Order: sequence, then C-alpha cells, then structure tokens
Amino acid sequence: MITSTDHNDFNDIMEMNRTFHKKTQKTRSDTAVQGTNDSSIVSKLSAVIHQYTEDDYLKYAVKKPCRRAPLINRGYYIRAKAMDHVFQSFLKYYRNLSQIVNLGAGFDMSYFRLCHQGLLHNCTYFEVDFPDVMNRKSNLIQSQPQLLSLLNDVKLQPSVNIGENPRLSLNQHSLYVGVVEKPPPPPLIGEQYGKMEPKYSEGVLASSKYKLLGVDLTVLELLNTTLAAAGFDACVPTLFVSEVVLCYMAPARMKHFETIGSHLRTIRDFPTIHDQICRYQNEGWVYTKAMDMNYFFTEDERRRVYHLEPFDEFEEWHLKCTHYMVLTAFCGDCIQFAEHVWMCSQVIKPETTKLKETPVSDANTQDNIGDQLKNDAIHLQICCGDVVNCRNEIGQQKHDLQIPGDMYVWQNVFDEQASVGSYNKRFGHTCNLMIPIDNSDSHNATVKQQNASCSSENTEVSSSNHHLSSEKRSRLIPDEFLHYKTSYDELSYILCVGGFGKQNNEHRRLSTLSAVLPGSDNATEVHCSGDPCSFDRMYHTANNISGHRLVIFGGRFSPIRPCDTRSVYVLSCVRAAGNQFSCHCQVNQITGVNPCPRWRHSALNIKWQDRECILVYGGRTEDYSTLNDLHLLSIDTWTWSKVEPEAFLPQGTHSHTAELWRKSMLIIGGLNEDEVATNIIYQLNIPQTTEDNWVWSKLNLAGKFTPRYSHTSTVVGDRLFVIGGVSMCNPPPGVSVIDLLSKNVQEYRQLQLQSDPITMLQNHASVQLFYEDRTDIYIIGGGGNCFSFGTHLNDSPILFSVKHNKNK
Repeated sequence: MITSTDHNDFNDIMEMNRTFHKKTQKTRSDTAVQGTNDSSIVSKLSAVIHQYTEDDYLKYAVKKPCRRAPLINRGYYIRAKAMDHVFQSFLKYYRNLSQIVNLGAGFDMSYFRLCHQGLLHNCTYFEVDFPDVMNRKSNLIQSQPQLLSLLNDVKLQPSVNIGENPRLSLNQHSLYVGVVEKPPPPPLIGEQYGKMEPKYSEGVLASSKYKLLGVDLTVLELLNTTLAAAGFDACVPTLFVSEVVLCYMAPARMKHFETIGSHLRTIRDFPTIHDQICRYQNEGWVYTKAMDMNYFFTEDERRRVYHLEPFDEFEEWHLKCTHYMVLTAFCGDCIQFAEHVWMCSQVIKPETTKLKETPVSDANTQDNIGDQLKNDAIHLQICCGDVVNCRNEIGQQKHDLQIPGDMYVWQNVFDEQASVGSYNKRFGHTCNLMIPIDNSDSHNATVKQQNASCSSENTEVSSSNHHLSSEKRSRLIPDEFLHYKTSYDELSYILCVGGFGKQNNEHRRLSTLSAVLPGSDNATEVHCSGDPCSFDRMYHTANNISGHRLVIFGGRFSPIRPCDTRSVYVLSCVRAAGNQFSCHCQVNQITGVNPCPRWRHSALNIKWQDRECILVYGGRTEDYSTLNDLHLLSIDTWTWSKVEPEAFLPQGTHSHTAELWRKSMLIIGGLNEDEVATNIIYQLNIPQTTEDNWVWSKLNLAGKFTPRYSHTSTVVGDRLFVIGGVSMCNPPPGVSVIDLLSKNVQEYRQLQLQSDPITMLQNHASVQLFYEDRTDIYIIGGGGNCFSFGTHLNDSPILFSVKHNKNK
C-alpha cells in the first residue's frame, strides 16, 4: 500500500535512500515511495494486533511486528474501515460479475481477506504496483501455504527482457511482459532528471481470479497494455482503488515528505474536496461523491474504539479525519451503485455539497482502456494531506476578521519571530497575566494597599497604550465576582506553565516556566525556587489569585498518569533586578472531599459566601470517563467541597472553556463522552445567599454556533468571544461572537497570518488585557502532532483586539 509514512520510520527510509545513492533522482524517488509500503503494512498490522481491525492475513506480510502509537493505530483503522465499507458494498451489489483493480496495492491483503469471506466468487482481482514490490509480494505468497491455498490455479512465470519492442505472451493464467524503453517526460518544476531508467512491467503471478502486475503507474500506455493482456474486461463493472496513491503523481511538493524523497504531489493542485470532485468530473466521470473519515466513525465504533488503549490525542485524530477523504467516481451503469455505496451503511450521513453531473465524452471515440472503462466503472480514491472539506458552511454568512471599520483586528504581535525564541512555542499549557511583587517592605505595603483598593467593582482603566514602557504600571481589577481583569499602570508579565514543546532540541512535555512582556519580544525562561514541583504536565488549569500568585491544579503526565489532586501548586511571582522576576513554589495539601484526578477540565475564580474560591468543572480521567461534576476550592482554608446543583446535570465534557458572566458560570463547547464536539453553552447560576441554589440551565442561541473543543474564550461586556478550536469539519473554527443578551451568533473565519503560514488555533492559551477603548486578547502557543507531517508549534503570539461598543 502506498500511503503516508510514519515519522518513526523516516530513518529507515533515509537509510534505504542512501543504499541506492548511485541511482537517478527519479529512481531514488520511486524507491522512497516503495518504502512507504513497508512502513504502512507494519502500521496496519499494529492496528490489527490492538483489535482496531480484523485481518488474519496481514501477519504474513510483516517479519517483525511493531507497536505503533495510538494515534497511528486509529489513523490506519479508519482508513481500513473506509476501504472495507466500499469493498463490501461493491461486491454485495455486483454479485454476478465484477472486477477490482487495486492501484498501488503494495502488500495489502484485502484479496485474501475478502476471498476468505466468500465475496470474490465472481470477481477478478488485479493488483498493480512497482515491479520490485510485486516481485517481493509474489515471493511472499509463494512462501506462505495459507495464502497459496486461496489461489486454486496459480502459475508463476519469470519476466523476460526482450528489448525495446515488447512482445506480450498471454497463456491461460500467466503473463510475460518485457522491458520497454520510454522517452523521459519533461522535468518537473525544480527537478532535473538524470539518465532515464527503463520503464517496464512484469506479470509475476497470476491465477484465474487474482493477478499481480508490476507496472510503473506513471506510464499509462504500458499500464493499459498490461491490463488488457492480463484479461481486463472494460465491459464488466469495475472498482478502481487507489489508497493514498494518486497524491504521489503530480509536481507539487510537501516539505516533510520531500525530506525522505517521497513526495505528496497533488496536495497543492487539489487541496479541497471540491477540487478533487472537479478533477474527476473534468475527466468525464458522471457522478462523484466524497466524504471525509468522520463519516465512518459511527457512534458504535466510537464507543468500541474508545476503550481499546489509552488515548488523549483527540485534536490530531479529528484533524486527521477531516484531512483524509474517500472519493468515489462513477460512470456507465455503475451510476446505479452510486447512492447504494453510501446509503447501505448505518452511519450518520454528513452534510455534503451537492454535485452536478458532467456529461461523459463519447466512449466510442476513445482508444485505450482508461477511456473504455468509463462505460461501466467506479473509481475509489483515498487522499491524505491538506484536504479541506466543503462542509464548512453553518447556515449563515461568515466574515473575515479584518474588515475596514469593523470591530475586530487580527495580527501578529511581533515583527521578528526569531527574537521570540522557543519558550512560548508550546501547546496544552496555561498562560496568566501576573503582577510580580517586590521583596522590599515598602513595595509590599504598596501592593497591599493596591490590592485593597481593587475591591471596587468599577475601577476605571487608566491607559490604552499597547506597547508598555518600564514606567507604566498596572492594577488587577476584579469584576463583581472576582474574575480578575487587568488594566495597565504597572509592569506585568504573561507567565506560561507546562504544555508540550521543544526543550533541549527534543519535543517533549516542558518542565520550564517562561514569561513574556505583553507588546514586546522579550520572552525568557523563569527561575523557580521553593518546593520541588513537576511543571512538565499538560491540560492543567492555573488561576491567578491576588495578582501575584498562581494556583495550579490537575493535568496529566500521560493518559495513564494523571497529576495528584490532593495538593495544588501555589506559585508566587517576585520581582528581581531590573524588569525580571522569579517564582517561588509551595505545595499546599488540600483537605475536604478531593476531586478525582483529571485533566482537560476548567477552573474559575469566583466569590461565594464572601469567600474567594476556585470552581472546577468537568474534564476526563485515566479510566476514560468524561466528567460533569463540580468542586469548590476555598482559598482561605484550602478546603475542597463538592457542589450538588439542582435540576438537570449537563452532559459531561472535557476540553471546554468556562467564563463568568452576570453572577453565573458559562461552559462553552467541549468534547463529550462520545467523542463529538458540542456547540452547547450551559449556564450555572451561582448562589448569592445561603437560601439560593446552584442551578444549571442551557443558553438557547439564536443562530448556529460552530461545535468545537480545545478553544479559548473570553467575555467582554455582554459579548462572548470563542476563538479557534477543533471541530468535525474543515476549515477549522475561526472566531464566534455571541451576544449574551440577544443570543445572536456571528461567525468569523480565521485569517492566515503572513509570518506563520500554518496557524493552528487549538490547545493554545489566551490572556485578556482590558483598556478603556478596547480589550486585547493575546493568543499564545498552540499546535499539535502528526505522525506524517511532524510536530507543529505556532511561531508567534497573536493579538486579537476587540473595540468596545460604547452603545452598550
């Protein structure tokens, strides 16, 4: 199978390339593409071993099984499920007579699995790949009696080199094809060919129903001739399969795969599902339909897969499902099968773009098999890469963020990315605006006085200057419920804790603290003293109390190693010489009813019964549970208590956000226990007296709010801003603006920043700075891992500026 390559096997492929360094560039590229077959089949077997899929024959193709990461297992599982769905649908619909042509088959064992299931009685199965690959597969089949037993009349013949003029000799079950010299094609952009290697095909193994053909797929004339000689019948209903094959066959380049010499060539030419559909329609396929992989991940399958092994890479998983698609194209009588292939499966049918039919050209005027087969043919393609789903419309107009005269501005913070360093390039972390205190008694007295003055609910903002000088100072302004906001008239820092990034030239969980001065490029590592603390955690929460202290709770080291919730870390920020500061950590043991260990939860500062508290909601646990419980931490006594609301309980979520608005807590979006992103906003009434109760309700929005999780949010006045996140559609969510009074929703697309071609607004953190005329939201970090394209960390903080509406 030709498919995207696991980055764990890049070294093997690079070594393979070095072995063949004397070959031409074209030959080296072909060798690298062939190498992806070996990596792919190992990954497919890993998915079988861990019970994602069933295939009793893959084990014969792998000498040394290797366990893959859970994300890789899921990726190959969903592809196998998609392929099997189409195979089963086609073979059950055309029971009498049919053909399957698997292009770029590699060591795929679908024939043997389907034959064992009794589905290939009246089907002829062709497999096509590089001659070297097919020779290896032929030898493999010959060495395994379990495979040969499914081939009743197999005959093996060696290929014969008969020079420049091929002579095809076809007996009942075998094929001879000689070497064919072809003139070199024009050079691809940015490439120079050396001496052209001969193009050739080999009939290495054949039976009456199963034929292996060694053909370079880029030589279409030879492919047509070889298929005809092998007994291909253009009048028989035919399923053509290319699983991550055609993406290697055009001049575009993807940097990561360029490194290993295995280029994904059509991604730039056909980046969206709509482009892929038009590609086939322009070639004369009458009816074309495409689905991303979310189509195949049904509710029953989600529940089954959820418990197979520890997993916590939901963002990368859902992005993968939206970046891979299955496209089916139909011609001739096979158009009758078009709807059946999608309707026969019991899945939730996603919204898709309606396709218009394109007239097919007159088949009688065509000369080769590629045109003749359009009388009765189906083409199935699985693509990988930056495939953008057309299902991005949500029933209302989307707007760009940068519209002249609009209320919102979207831009990079720093002009030179190199000066930012790697301290803030992370994801799954927290960021908080901190006001360090001075060690001197006089400054401590000043701080105490300022904290006392901050109890006013309507403190005026004193400055609207975005770029701070060392003389400027700030005050922490609590709103009416101790949801701290900050305005400038004192020096402040954004402190980043934990997450995943790059440390000591290695991608890993980060054990360092970093700080950046808002509006500057001064990002530095922060020294921490005091009790030993483990900051190398992800998906924890951090709450600012009193301006200079930070309470860190929960998180996890791995999906099976949650952080202890019987204690919290309390970081105190102390000003050092100049404009620098350091942190002192204290581990506080908590009494009361401790919440169970969790991560991907939310935590908010609130005032309850005249006490400053932190309210914790939801999250997930090591036993795969998705939580909907509430716990209250009293800062005065460091005591936990469980909150028992009246009426209904919301559906448990993790990776949501929580905001305070008008004496209530809002829970926005999140991922539920079925691994489905939600667009529900729950509201929890926070009691003001001992006679009041905690009561949940649901916000009824007047408009469609894009489902999402792993986003950030903030409330400005009576407007809720929800930024980024991951959804089940593509492009990913941008910014949603919700008027909390009228419940109206407005959607804004995410803009592409010039300084960072790829901006992943997921697992980022955001910090709000409030001014008299606007609120600045700093978006720091964000990114994710991909086993094909590597780790991406956003380059630079982003500023999202919201102008205040004076009419409200």
